[in-house]
Amino acid sequence: AGKGDFFGPLVISAVYVNDETKEKLKKVGVKDSKKLSDEQINEIAEQIKLICKNKFSIINLIPSEYNKLYEKYKNLNKLLSHAHSVVINDLLNKTKCKTVITDKFSKKKLEIEEQKNHVDINFIKETKAEKYIGVAAASILARNEFNKWFEQMEKKNLNLPKGSSIITEQKAIEIVKNYSTKLNEICKLHFKTLNKAKTNV
Repeated sequence: AGKGDFFGPLVISAVYVNDETKEKLKKVGVKDSKKLSDEQINEIAEQIKLICKNKFSIINLIPSEYNKLYEKYKNLNKLLSHAHSVVINDLLNKTKCKTVITDKFSKKKLEIEEQKNHVDINFIKETKAEKYIGVAAASILARNEFNKWFEQMEKKNLNLPKGSSIITEQKAIEIVKNYSTKLNEICKLHFKTLNKAKTNV
């Protein structure tokens, strides 16, 4: 969650699912997160955590951490590969899982696929992978964390739009004028939105 959003974090999540938890997750409404409202996502996320217990992993790269990592990788797909690999590795250490399904964002292998200790794992990468219950559940957990960040900003009287629309560009201009010192803490610095905002100030 947050890959295409100028403001806010990038959140990556992984969920371990077996036959038993799969059915339970379906019953609580787990499906493609794009078909759920923020309220539904926040409700279902709590149910996922109860059903899966500790067999999920979440990385919440708040903007300052995201920007630091982007400086290191200089490429969003490489950064995504790294973050996916961290949450997947965390779950592989907790479970005896042999199949890993991820949403396909690049033709290249994930960092973790290159590791010799994971040669027995079947890595499946597909576009629109949220048709799989585990990927859908992971996406809901990621979106939930993403939502929480915006709620925290609201409490600080900073109402920031999601996405990267005209509204986002207008807000970016306002932010550059008034909060330029905080940019690293609230937005992804490599987005073209920031350059546009700076030229319009």
